[in-house]
Amino acid sequence: MRKRLLQVEEELKQAQKRLADAQLQVQQAMQRQQQTLADKAAADTAMQQATQRLRDAWQQKEGQ
Repeated sequence: MRKRLLQVEEELKQAQKRLADAQLQVQQAMQRQQQTLADKAAADTAMQQATQRLRDAWQQKEGQ
């Protein structure tokens, strides 16, 4: 019975380690997702600004 208890305790310890590792991976993935969303927002803003500058330049050319 003692041997079985030690085995179960070891299994629990290993499961807790796997859980902690998985939680860390989830946290890291969420951080990567947030950074990717921020990068996308910055890229979208830059694209909108470039598009506006192109429109302005085109209108200026057409006005001449």
